[in-house]
Amino acid sequence: MPRRWRTLLAGGTVAALLGLPAPAGAAPTAPMTAAALPTTGSTTVTLPTGDHVTVDGAGSGTPTYTVEPSRYGGVHSLQTAAGDHYVVPAVASPYLGRQLDLSLFDVTTMAARGIDDGARIPVRLSFADGVTPTAPAGVTFTAVHGTSAHGYLTAKSASAFAAAARHRIGADVAAGRAPGSTPLFPGLTRMSLDAPSVTPDTVTPHYPLHTLQVNGIDSDGNAPDYLPVFITNTDSMARADVVVELQGSSERVMLPAGHYTAESFSDEFDAQGNQTKNLTVVINDFTVAASTTPSQVTVDLRTATSPVTVHSPKPADQDVLLVTYYRFDATGAGIAFQNSQWSDTPIYVNPQPAATTGRLHYVVQWSGSPADHAYRYDVAFASDDGVAADQSHQVRPDQLATVHHHLYADPGFPGERATLLSGPTDAQVAPEWGAANQSSPAYSYSLPADVTQYVGTADGGQWSFGYGPPWTGLSGDAHTYRAGHDYSLNWGRGPVAAGLGQYTGAQHVCYSCGAGDALSLGMPAQHDSVPDHTSGSFRNPPDAHFTLYRNGTKVADQDGALGATLTGVPDGSATYRGVLDTSLPSDIGYTLSTATHTEVTVRYAPGATGHPLSAGNYCAVQDGDTPCQVLPVLTLNYRLAVDRSNTSSAAIQTMRLRVGHVSYDGVGSSSPITSATVAVSFDHGASWRPAAVVGAAGRYAVAWHNPAGAAGTAPMLRVRAADANGDAIDQTVTAAYQLAAAQ
Repeated sequence: MPRRWRTLLAGGTVAALLGLPAPAGAAPTAPMTAAALPTTGSTTVTLPTGDHVTVDGAGSGTPTYTVEPSRYGGVHSLQTAAGDHYVVPAVASPYLGRQLDLSLFDVTTMAARGIDDGARIPVRLSFADGVTPTAPAGVTFTAVHGTSAHGYLTAKSASAFAAAARHRIGADVAAGRAPGSTPLFPGLTRMSLDAPSVTPDTVTPHYPLHTLQVNGIDSDGNAPDYLPVFITNTDSMARADVVVELQGSSERVMLPAGHYTAESFSDEFDAQGNQTKNLTVVINDFTVAASTTPSQVTVDLRTATSPVTVHSPKPADQDVLLVTYYRFDATGAGIAFQNSQWSDTPIYVNPQPAATTGRLHYVVQWSGSPADHAYRYDVAFASDDGVAADQSHQVRPDQLATVHHHLYADPGFPGERATLLSGPTDAQVAPEWGAANQSSPAYSYSLPADVTQYVGTADGGQWSFGYGPPWTGLSGDAHTYRAGHDYSLNWGRGPVAAGLGQYTGAQHVCYSCGAGDALSLGMPAQHDSVPDHTSGSFRNPPDAHFTLYRNGTKVADQDGALGATLTGVPDGSATYRGVLDTSLPSDIGYTLSTATHTEVTVRYAPGATGHPLSAGNYCAVQDGDTPCQVLPVLTLNYRLAVDRSNTSSAAIQTMRLRVGHVSYDGVGSSSPITSATVAVSFDHGASWRPAAVVGAAGRYAVAWHNPAGAAGTAPMLRVRAADANGDAIDQTVTAAYQLAAAQ
């Protein structure tokens, strides 16, 4: 799923949601309220196993989920019709329903409750009668009452919890027992998330309910000790969307009569606790009858007989395999069920015919590379005709585009490793469900790097990419790559600075937009030389401060914010000036783009029309059907002449500069750019030297002299530009590029 810069807040009543008063200094004649935009629209959730899931756009109504590679095998992900997203690592699956409650892997609830990467994971535990509670590996108790306890895990301690599970699984297999058949921790009967769910299972009560008996058979032909079965009504998912936790041969559940689908999974392991096989079973269609006799559906793991394999033209070993089921009901609503592997571990699926009620869209995504990683394949295959028994997919040379990725580095970190992410974007499914934008440990490249990627076009050829150094990330828009064509993409080419760009496709958040009497002015903390590259998720968010002025009067002054929203904006045109200061955390050690100062000036009048935000994107201040207008914020796009380490050894430095306006699918201000100036400082801003700027209409060639005495330093860069309407931008980047040391 393409990662986007999205708000954590929705709607025009942001101030009320945050409980923030109007700041001191607000214009006395305008009953405005102000609130901060968060420093990032991404939240990284840590699971009890130590695995990470990035949630982009929590609260926007269309969040996306990116699962990082699990250290202990694959993961199973499901997004319910109610929007709840579960991510279950394979190392935990043998204990689901036994000692581990499914709530521990409810990523939607964890993100909504603020249980993110830096927070404790609150858990509640129950123990058998007569057992004195003892904290399991990785868990710290905060309270004990009889045979129950409350406690927490942390991102660090969760690894001990997962290691204990893996050890226990291996011991079971070595002894000839089913994985998870002996207790994970002696005396523990249940551990669950100590936070209420935000999207509980739903069965609409005004429908008459009838009995469904869910039967289960494990891979050995026996009654399963535990099997999670996700059941959804395909006439309308609003009628029923439940999880049946099957323990033993059968369970019964009451559901409205109608047509249904069911999904389940299981894993197999070796004596070291390593996952060896992923079994996925989907029942595309079955019926719950309006009858006094129970209807039945059987989930038989023995039917998962089809291994999913992909064969490439040149040698490549599998390092990512994703199998995703997008199941839509008769109204068009849908769920997504995905199994992910970041190794050569196979996934076995059961053959299924095409859906008879609603639609099943089945997608296989595969990535592979040779041992030396000289190239990589990223391909996808889709089907609307069910799941074929033959799951052997052939990559045809005439269905490949070649993408050359150039990964730029910070010179302060020679050999730093970064991840290149790739994901197909499928036009047949909701934008937030585009087949997941996943990464693999095999894709960790030593920077700087040039990567040759063969991208498949059998699924339409539209892909999105991302770039992830350890502390931050950049994501790009989805584009169509045509078979037989070559493309070149730069990542991290500096200066990497705050700012907006030109975006295409759905699922963007417009942070600089107006809707009625509400206005939002802000920008991502980072973008590089490509107009649609913008901030992904941050492990260490930059320090940020945003100040907003209306007609020269300060109306917002916020620490830790990349922008501000105003509600109750008075009628009439006014000039708004937003000032954003960002700086990198001092302990990460980066040497370039360590700080940026950005000022943008725009004019806005409530009710203004002219640049409506395109459909499928999200307006941070829109309330109801009020039209959302894109503000005429200027953008800067740099292309410095530097090497892959963002370093220059040239006496005459050149740079391409593009000045424009933020736009979404081409919608944005077209006011002519009337001026652009560039200055450079080699003494930390004490003095500035003007650069030669040649060009017009927003396209400029810039040049200046790099003095020999500045060798080994990192100059500052300042750019100012304006358009014919008086909109303007003024940006200063500290350590914009590196000068090579004197020879």
